[in-house]
Amino acid sequence: MDKPVVVLKKSRDFSDVINATFAFISQEFKSYGRVFLYYAGIPILLSAIAGAFFSGTEITRVFSNMDGINDSMDVLGASYFVKLGILFLLSIVVYVFISGLTASYLQLYSEKGRSGFEANDVWQSFITHLWRLVGFYLLFFIGFIFIGGVLGIVISSFSLAGSGGVGAFIIIFLSMLLFFVFLIYASVPLSMGYLVIYSEDRSLGGLFKRVFELVKGHWWQSFGVIFVLSLIYSIISSLFSIPVFISSVMQGFLTASGGDPIGSDSLTVTMIVGSLIGTLGQFIMYPIILVGIGVQYFNLREQKDNEGLLEKVSEMAE
Repeated sequence: MDKPVVVLKKSRDFSDVINATFAFISQEFKSYGRVFLYYAGIPILLSAIAGAFFSGTEITRVFSNMDGINDSMDVLGASYFVKLGILFLLSIVVYVFISGLTASYLQLYSEKGRSGFEANDVWQSFITHLWRLVGFYLLFFIGFIFIGGVLGIVISSFSLAGSGGVGAFIIIFLSMLLFFVFLIYASVPLSMGYLVIYSEDRSLGGLFKRVFELVKGHWWQSFGVIFVLSLIYSIISSLFSIPVFISSVMQGFLTASGGDPIGSDSLTVTMIVGSLIGTLGQFIMYPIILVGIGVQYFNLREQKDNEGLLEKVSEMAE
């Protein structure tokens, strides 16, 4: 007996959202995987290769310098932070592709049904709203950097003042705690921004207002969905990092025992390959979170707007 097709425009409780997430991934594995491979495959592969060579060679170099007394910057190398910045940008590009394609796929699925669109339709939808998506992430990043910068100035001012003792420490601690709480609180509704971009025709200003309206009254449920799926993602993706862990242990053992820390370059190659597997695994598994947020987004839309119910009434009237 065939399993029922997953309906996105449906009101769900917490457990139903989690179950629907994995039911959707299982149901759409081939179709969604094809879109994922066709259009996000190259950025993911490039980022994974760059990350693998970076982590593999840098970790090996750290082990090779552990027997000497060197400054940490010398051990890491002068270009370390430049490479790190490049990797960060590549990761952002990958995230833009994965989140945008996922949002496009979910929107087309909700509007046209399971078999009503092709992979190219997902790509065309993704391209149409790409720059709005980039603008949203840019504003998101700038906003938190600005708030973090203000917090840094506050902390620095108390540190430089050097007075107040316990009082200054309490103010600094409370400032950091408030920033952390704000970061978590704002991240929950903002995590649905990429879905609003591809599912609703709104300006950037209206987008920010919309995500907070959606989550209002359902913040804890949304937080729970993201937390549980993030935990599942972390557990599964960590399995792909086992080769890196084994290679690191072998490198550390050789260094501690006074042997060749690089292991005649074979361990360096093993480290790079292991890092490649680990990075690819993390990217491939990340849609677990994105699809789950998507299911929660349509759940909230249904509870706020009753779109699915209205569509059924309209179909009955016809």
